[in-house]
Amino acid sequence: MIEIGGRFQNEYGVEIAVTAGPSGMLRERIETGDRPDVFASANLEHPRRLAASGLSGPTVPFVRNKLCVISKAVLGLTQETLLDKLLDPRLRLGTSEPVIDPGGDYAWTMFKKAEEIRPGSFQQLTNKAKRFPRGPGFPPAKPGVLSLIDAFEHDNVDMYIAYRTTANTLLAQVPGLAMTELPPTLAVEAFFGLTLLKDACSEAGFIVLYLLAPEGQKALSDDGFIPAFG
Repeated sequence: MIEIGGRFQNEYGVEIAVTAGPSGMLRERIETGDRPDVFASANLEHPRRLAASGLSGPTVPFVRNKLCVISKAVLGLTQETLLDKLLDPRLRLGTSEPVIDPGGDYAWTMFKKAEEIRPGSFQQLTNKAKRFPRGPGFPPAKPGVLSLIDAFEHDNVDMYIAYRTTANTLLAQVPGLAMTELPPTLAVEAFFGLTLLKDACSEAGFIVLYLLAPEGQKALSDDGFIPAFG
């Protein structure tokens, strides 16, 4: 979003200031008085809650993502062995914090799918998952990735359930890691949503249109996201 905001600013001369953080935490800040012009969330629920409370307009899906598992390459994780490895009590599993961070909510959705395959899995996975808290804001480069770099480099986790886009960035920076796509029975697709806040500046709608237009969709696709539609 920071990169796309910079492109939009250069092309159209509209200054963009990006505040990054877990969507649930940003929503709470808006509910308690923060007034951005546009709210982008890694799920549809948080912007819809703002709309329901009269703080914003309708929610528009603007891009999709997929969950995967980042792991130490020596584990030899495959789609066929993934559930066994996730349930292995000897292996440490990390996730984002549910409710505060949609990434955690999506991980819990995957745990529920595991329950359908192997009863008892949901309780085992929620009990063993180490939930990595995220602060209210991140350094400007690659939000959300720095804490995972630290977790793996300091040997605090063996596997982490993350977005595929996060994995692409993390694997490029930390040697010895691998990404495993979820098998179809566990697959979870993430829908990201946008909403305009009430009383947003007149230029705010332009950045929303830019993100939905081919230029914005290509920029997101180049970074590993899946187009919102199609």
